[in-house]
Amino acid sequence: MRTQEYYTVLELAELAQRLSVGCLPHTKRGVQDVVNRENWNASPLSRQRTGRGGGIEYHFSIMPEAFVVAMIADEQKEQAIIDSAKAMEQQQKSLVALSQTELNARQRTVMEARVGIVQKVRELEIREGCTSRQAIIKLVEQSGIDPVLGKLATVANARSGSKRTLSKPGVSRWLKVHKDNGVAALAPKASRDTASFPEWFPIFMGYYARPQAPTISEAFEDFRYKFDDPKNAPSYDQVRRCLKKLDRVKGTQTPSQRCQSHH
Repeated sequence: MRTQEYYTVLELAELAQRLSVGCLPHTKRGVQDVVNRENWNASPLSRQRTGRGGGIEYHFSIMPEAFVVAMIADEQKEQAIIDSAKAMEQQQKSLVALSQTELNARQRTVMEARVGIVQKVRELEIREGCTSRQAIIKLVEQSGIDPVLGKLATVANARSGSKRTLSKPGVSRWLKVHKDNGVAALAPKASRDTASFPEWFPIFMGYYARPQAPTISEAFEDFRYKFDDPKNAPSYDQVRRCLKKLDRVKGTQTPSQRCQSHH
């Protein structure tokens, strides 16, 4: 169901620019010229805008046919992305039943990073209308210049000396594994070095690995206040020790180096 049916001149100009269509100008003044020339204000498909700012707004069906078609296609893409994300989220929720002995902190962190990579490939397929192979190539290229994606890649690679970039074979393998066996199969095998992470560590990593790339201190503050009593939360030093251990296993930056890079 369409969430918005009426648009102002400015909204139409911005939408035309985002959709890259040529049947409507990409500026407010240009769209206003179309409105005046075609006398949209006299149409029953125009109405006074209520609320702040006032003015007139126009029903989407008064627009050129090519514009309406582009709008519908764009909405379908956005809905497909939302549906894909919901399906992935549902799979992740099913993992809540896994006990701590089945997935340790490192396994869960790596698995979630790989899930994020798989979801980004799916989004590219839908948004760009391309094949999986083309989406993988685009994502691999982006991982070399996008710092947030690079961080995700470092965790997802999950091996000593791993680079902050993705590889086509690696992403292709994760897509196949996910398709054939689901989210849980994206977790790496447990190693003796990481099996002893505490239960709270994957929860902390959920804050530390956010797209905003918070520092250790910022993530720790958000994490500790999720406890009923923050005094019961692990200490900052405990968090740093776990991060150092994770970095030794993966061969990534030390927490102090990462922290310095955000100041």
